[in-house]
Amino acid sequence: MRTLIFLPFLFLIACASKQVVPSGQGQLLFPDGRYSQDVEVEVSVAKPVQNFDFSCIVQKKPSETLFYGYNSFGFSLFKIKEVEGQPIQAESTIEQINQHKDFFIKIFKLVKTIVNLKKDDPRIQGDQADIDQDGIKAHVTFSGYDSLGIPLNMLVETKGQYEVKIKTTSYKFMTETDRH
Repeated sequence: MRTLIFLPFLFLIACASKQVVPSGQGQLLFPDGRYSQDVEVEVSVAKPVQNFDFSCIVQKKPSETLFYGYNSFGFSLFKIKEVEGQPIQAESTIEQINQHKDFFIKIFKLVKTIVNLKKDDPRIQGDQADIDQDGIKAHVTFSGYDSLGIPLNMLVETKGQYEVKIKTTSYKFMTETDRH
């Protein structure tokens, strides 16, 4: 059951890992901005491997994070938003996510931690990082960097639970005119 909950957020990790033309990447591994992209995700658990294609929009600002997932028909799968100083807002059309909203929010926090890593974060060693967020321990391997040094692919492993391979297949940094 938790596999279905964990999966959508891991898709979102890849949503922030695409080539962009940000005004300034600075020290962030994934620059702030608004992203639109498609990803391929392969999830391995104790049961058979599951493959998914997924589209999403990620808006990442210092005081706000928004993840919006949708399918190939444009139907909303989930939306999760956090504004500094306010409770996390989570909505989904997926029953399993709604049934386990607390776990869904924990995964969101893990993803948010990964997409907010600084290049000089001591948890990053080479192309790998060990993240512990709200009791979820994940080993992340980054690969396929674009010309700005942003990872396009990630492998997220939680020992004895999940292995998720995420590959960016297309992406676009959204400008102000794209947002309206």
